[in-house]
Amino acid sequence: MNRCEVCDSEEILIIPTSANLKGVFGKCAGCALLQNLQAKKASDLEGIAFDGYALAQDLNFEKLRRAKVLLQIQKLLIENDLDLSVFDIGTGAGYFLVDAQQLGFKISGSELSRTAAAQVYEKHGFDILVKNYEDFKFTNCQSSVTMFCVLAHSVNPELLLISIHKSLKEGGVLYFHTPRYCLIDSLAIGLCRVSFGRFNRLFLRRIGGDHKRIYSGKSLMNLLKKSGFSKVTIRPEIGYGLKKEAYFMAMGMPKYISILLASVLNVFSRLNVLPRNVFSVYAIKTGL
Repeated sequence: MNRCEVCDSEEILIIPTSANLKGVFGKCAGCALLQNLQAKKASDLEGIAFDGYALAQDLNFEKLRRAKVLLQIQKLLIENDLDLSVFDIGTGAGYFLVDAQQLGFKISGSELSRTAAAQVYEKHGFDILVKNYEDFKFTNCQSSVTMFCVLAHSVNPELLLISIHKSLKEGGVLYFHTPRYCLIDSLAIGLCRVSFGRFNRLFLRRIGGDHKRIYSGKSLMNLLKKSGFSKVTIRPEIGYGLKKEAYFMAMGMPKYISILLASVLNVFSRLNVLPRNVFSVYAIKTGL
């Protein structure tokens, strides 16, 4: 029986996709969570071309986002009289930790990929722990924890958030961003339905591969409350972290068409009218 991982509803609307795809995709009628109902295994991150991913990133956008997040965390930690320290889950190339250290934060982090951890050590000299955060069993020791597009990949997001809540000091801050169900997903699901699953590249670009879920505001708030967080700010934001042409090329479009479409999207981006495709979340651990 298919069941929503957030609200336990069995009212799941199955999305038609090609029969040769791995996974069954469904949207919860109760909390609007979109999830891969068969994605129960951890992603295999070894051997991923991290350099290629870095080349596809919109570095200016990512740097501005990191700066904004760090300043807000710094502000919250000062308000709550906590030391400036941050633990970054899923450090990737390590740029967030570099920026945090330059701002005066004491830094630490973890990765599931030994390849990524080794690259961060070689390039920045940071010792990154290679382990699931849940397995550290931290208790009341972190001032702040961050995750950049990690929750969508987690095998058990509720357990991960409970572990983070337990690890934070009172007044400690969790920041993360994660894909948000938006107009893009409604369009993608519509294309799947009218084509009986044949036109599915947009849909699979959003939730195929290693993305296991896309949250609605309701499902994300429910998950955070179940995990122990009560003081939460959830903001829908425009968050296209890759160069726009990379999204189209990932769906199999020719490079010249991808660049042309990207130039149009860049105009809309400057006008701030693109779909808000991510949630930016700040959650504070409060006393009982």
